[in-house]
Amino acid sequence: MSTLLETSSHYAAIFIKTRNKKYAIKRIATEINNLVFSISKQPLDLTIKITIIQVINEIMTGVREIELSSEETLHIKSSHTSKWIKHMPKLMDQLQAHHQPKEKELYIQVQKSDNNFRIFNFSFL
Repeated sequence: MSTLLETSSHYAAIFIKTRNKKYAIKRIATEINNLVFSISKQPLDLTIKITIIQVINEIMTGVREIELSSEETLHIKSSHTSKWIKHMPKLMDQLQAHHQPKEKELYIQVQKSDNNFRIFNFSFL
């Protein structure tokens, strides 16, 4: 079982290594949308998916260090960061489009502020 930082680092590495950034975003969205809890086999809820994206964003913008295996190293260039910021809204759209709201589920409205996504409104459906 991977930690949040390991999982987010894995997706950041996919984005950095892939030349076609639109494909990388689509691949990341598909993989995150298919993540399930290891015990219950239930899909992750949207709040956890958004948290993964927030940690990837922190990695890509230099707030957090990328956590990779001991023999792997990656350098995040400013071009990677700018492309991530450009494509991140599409990733958020793909995650939200795939989401099926459940009764009494926590709803989160996400808004962009200074190249970061912030969570603002919490309510139950």
